[in-house]
Amino acid sequence: MELMGTLQNKKREALDANDTLIIKKLNREGEMRQAKMHEQGFGTGSIKDLLVTIKEKIGLLAKSENLYIIVSKFELTYFGSNSIVIDITKKLTNLFEPNLRFKTILPDLLKNEPVKDAYLDED
Repeated sequence: MELMGTLQNKKREALDANDTLIIKKLNREGEMRQAKMHEQGFGTGSIKDLLVTIKEKIGLLAKSENLYIIVSKFELTYFGSNSIVIDITKKLTNLFEPNLRFKTILPDLLKNEPVKDAYLDED
């Protein structure tokens, strides 16, 4: 969300300067980032770029939960019958220190199946 705010500020500056080339580039970047966020939030898109920001916290969570590997269930191609799969989505989400609004909608998000091609959805 911070990044989208930064884009909006840059766009305002470009509008004030009447820089149509920058405006066009920023509009395109905004569309692409929005599509990526839709795929991450409602689809099966990778969030590894977001997880980098909480890397240390993830290590602490893994240690406290006695986990040896954390992988997206959407990227888990195969696991043997002796494997144990544990869903830590809520715990992982809490590491981002989400606001109350997000905490309220998270249970509903987790109940639903991922949206196919969520990146194609428009706001």
